[in-house]
Amino acid sequence: MHVISMKDFTGEHTLDTVVEAADRMVDLARHNTAAAQFPNYKAVLLFMEPSTRTMLSTEQAVMNLGMRHTRISAADHTSALKGESFADTFRMYVGQGARIIALRTKIEGAPLFAAKVCQQYVDEISVINPGPVNIINCGDGRQFHPTQTVLDMLTIKRTLGRLDNFTLGIMGDLRNGRTCHSLLDAFRDRPGMKFVFVAPKGFGMPDRYKHGLRDYVESESLEALAECDIVYDTRFQMERATDEEKRFIEAVRHEYVITLAVLNNWKPTVRVMHPLPRVDEIDAPVSLDPRIIAFPQAEMGIPSRMYIVTFLCQTPYRALELHPKQPELLLGTDTKPVNIDKVPKYFQPVNKGTVIDHLPAGSIETVYRVLHTLSALPYGIPRQAVQFVKPHTHDDITKDVLLIHDYELPHIAGATLQAMYPQATINILPGDSNILKRRYAVPIGITENARCSNPACITNNDKEAKPNFIFLGQPGESHLVACEYCGAPLWD
Repeated sequence: MHVISMKDFTGEHTLDTVVEAADRMVDLARHNTAAAQFPNYKAVLLFMEPSTRTMLSTEQAVMNLGMRHTRISAADHTSALKGESFADTFRMYVGQGARIIALRTKIEGAPLFAAKVCQQYVDEISVINPGPVNIINCGDGRQFHPTQTVLDMLTIKRTLGRLDNFTLGIMGDLRNGRTCHSLLDAFRDRPGMKFVFVAPKGFGMPDRYKHGLRDYVESESLEALAECDIVYDTRFQMERATDEEKRFIEAVRHEYVITLAVLNNWKPTVRVMHPLPRVDEIDAPVSLDPRIIAFPQAEMGIPSRMYIVTFLCQTPYRALELHPKQPELLLGTDTKPVNIDKVPKYFQPVNKGTVIDHLPAGSIETVYRVLHTLSALPYGIPRQAVQFVKPHTHDDITKDVLLIHDYELPHIAGATLQAMYPQATINILPGDSNILKRRYAVPIGITENARCSNPACITNNDKEAKPNFIFLGQPGESHLVACEYCGAPLWD
């Protein structure tokens, strides 16, 4: 088992049971000990990005559990400085006996990649390590920080006495803040939850994290947080900002400082959390105000990580499926004769090629991005894109149509588009007065000719990490097709 995102807390180890068990670790953490000891386990704390609280609390956790450990506190303390790949770095730690690897890195998706590399190495190559090796994601770029969320939930449970039916405000850099993304994942489906997102323009919560969220408000003003039970404050991630964004942040950051006046305008019982480090998001004079619970929150990192490491050591390993088999994409083909009496009103007819019909109105630009990402629409091929066409029936509904001359759309492209837009039809015209209407299965993943648009993705930072776009929801849902590693949508 691994802890890579909030989705890994399943089965017997739901978030509720994990939080309850972490709460029972608090008294043990006070005495720097634990009931279960693992002297034969070795942990590697690989912190390739700066860290104080996560690194120290993880180290204290494994020490309390009686583990031997190695701490690497910077990327330039490893052979990565000499150009060693991520894959080879992980193999070496496995070969040196690591059973737990806690990883922090700016490279998004690296923890999942590490889990795959370690599993394959233990299964096929390692002489020393009996395995399995468990990966703990201690923060990967802008993506996730699940162990932080466990301690955040423990803090909320000890503060409110519950983990549902309250209003959660999240403020600051919501675009780049991985703690925000994991926190929202943890609370999004809990009963009675309301969310308030406050951030300057351009730094709000990304759409892919809000997808399917029911009750939320977005604002650029701190006044929107007035009725929140918990306000989760975050710093602006200057290390992930462009020069232009840094200038913008400097111009507006004074509007996002929690002062005594701001606190007094909020709900009297509000409690303010912060994953730390803080810069100037919380005014110094109110640092120790009882409504600010950021420092007790940080202390919860030790018992939370003690329990996470404990259950990884005591839980049977769930092997990852390293090479899932792609289904047969083409389900069937219906052959129909071309209606030569039907005169198209909006476009020139195609005698030979591909017609993608019944696309949602306004979707053609997304279709182009998908096809180009898949290298499924060579440049120079003649095409016609017609938007907001009125069909002969249902005149109140419009559609988009893409016509591609003298070109047969590959199966993976047709299957992807039908998964995204189930009502779309893929029509192949072979030039013999027939139309071949193709029906496709939803692909497991897309690897051929695919490339992730996110420069921070592991697939763009390690030659062994192959791009793979997976289908995350039901056909027709937005953001259905996303990078397996960093979550970037296929069409970005």
